[in-house]
Amino acid sequence: MPLRHNILWGRVVREAIHEAALIQVEWKNGDSHFWSSIMKVKRDFFRFGSFIAKDGTQVRFWEDKWLGNSSLQEYPCLYNIARTKHVTIAEVLSGPSPNLSWRRDLIGPKLAVWNNLLPHIANIELAHEQDMFHGNLHPNGKFSVKSHYQALLHTDIPNINKLIWKVKAPLKIKFLVVPTMRSYIDKG
Repeated sequence: MPLRHNILWGRVVREAIHEAALIQVEWKNGDSHFWSSIMKVKRDFFRFGSFIAKDGTQVRFWEDKWLGNSSLQEYPCLYNIARTKHVTIAEVLSGPSPNLSWRRDLIGPKLAVWNNLLPHIANIELAHEQDMFHGNLHPNGKFSVKSHYQALLHTDIPNINKLIWKVKAPLKIKFLVVPTMRSYIDKG
């Protein structure tokens, strides 16, 4: 499905961000609760699928699933020392060699991980077509509210409410801890 597909929350976000890539817009401190909710929907939506990179302008190089079953962010030894994060595939692959710079030298295990990853990246050829999102909940890759809802119900999100309310602590403390723990899990 094209990333500019006519999904309601996608239209709302596009109106708010104008020309920016939808995938690159994130929640920031001080944003409204409404915007925070929209960004949670975006995160949940993209969790159940992966990208098919065509022109690479809508897919983040490190954070999105586009090369295999996980994001390149799953290589923390590289991701943590990359100077630029939240860049698109098009930005990284714009030249003859990947446009990446590091905060530290790539030596030892970091260099070995990069050398294993580099051949996979070097074989990517960008096209003049729009990037696509392929949902993993249906064989045809299409989105349905029912399958998405079922997937959200069956994810392994811990139910901390029972645990927190059983803790031997004053009620005032429990009221402070529950919202904090919920926000921590939501950002997960």
